[in-house]
Amino acid sequence: MPRPDPISAPDPTLHRRRLIRWLALLGALLMLGVIAVSAYIRLAQTGVGCSGWPQCQGDVLRQAQLLAPAADPAGVAQARRIHRLLAPAVLLLSVAILLLALLPRPRLRRAGRLGLFLLLLALLLGALGIAAGRSGLPAVVLGNLLGGFLMLAVTWRLAAVASAAADAPASANLRLRRWARWGLLLLALQVALGGLISATHGASACSGLSQCREVAAAAGWDWRFLNPWLATPPEQVLPGQPRGAWLQQWHHLGALLVLLVLAWIAWLALRQGQRLAALALYALLVVQLMLGLQLAPAGFPLPQVLAHNLAAALLVALLARWA
Repeated sequence: MPRPDPISAPDPTLHRRRLIRWLALLGALLMLGVIAVSAYIRLAQTGVGCSGWPQCQGDVLRQAQLLAPAADPAGVAQARRIHRLLAPAVLLLSVAILLLALLPRPRLRRAGRLGLFLLLLALLLGALGIAAGRSGLPAVVLGNLLGGFLMLAVTWRLAAVASAAADAPASANLRLRRWARWGLLLLALQVALGGLISATHGASACSGLSQCREVAAAAGWDWRFLNPWLATPPEQVLPGQPRGAWLQQWHHLGALLVLLVLAWIAWLALRQGQRLAALALYALLVVQLMLGLQLAPAGFPLPQVLAHNLAAALLVALLARWA
């Protein structure tokens, strides 16, 4: 008997792949919501973009310390309620994805590994939230921030893996994949620096590139500025504080490196025929650059800071598809 044509043979996992893909896309959308809401809660409580910037940030923090434990402002309280809805939804989605991937005949091993990783991340972040509570310690802020970005990357990657062409050779060649992984690493470091600036209340330290450079140069090289277990007391949150200026200076330099690397990745993707994704990456880079350049001169308005954070999350999602 002639063997069946493998090209025309039906894919027994097609329905499951499609379901996992849609669940992963929904998970990515929910994670964008979690990242945005978490950023709003974190930044709104620390006086970012307050009236009378930059002197007002230290005043806001000192007042919050004196009134603690006070009730959250209306906007923050509403954001916490939204977060309590979104986070468990992502956890349930990760369980559903894992179960679908592990069904027999045959098991979807790649999707299963990513689903398991997603579930573990959700459990770890949940445990961190329970253990740390509302702690503003930089290490806790970084754990939540990087964990959320990593979950977004995993959900977006999972959607790509579970697509109809997931078992075919990757459309991105090894060179593009390697550069995308380097780009993700650089973005993670840049996000971590931004998180440290936020967690140590360093945004009010300087009002521009030149001022940040002057204050950072006067402060010298001090690795303690990078210590995530070292909090910045409210009385030290003043214009010209060395730690904030030093972190901002490195964040500015990191942004230049990330811009160059990601522009090169977009060019590689364009040469691979992935025009839409490449143009989206270029557009996000332009948006992120414009937002970043205007933050300090504008006095760090909260909507613009949140948009900057969201654009970084979208960059991570785009690169995760190729990595």
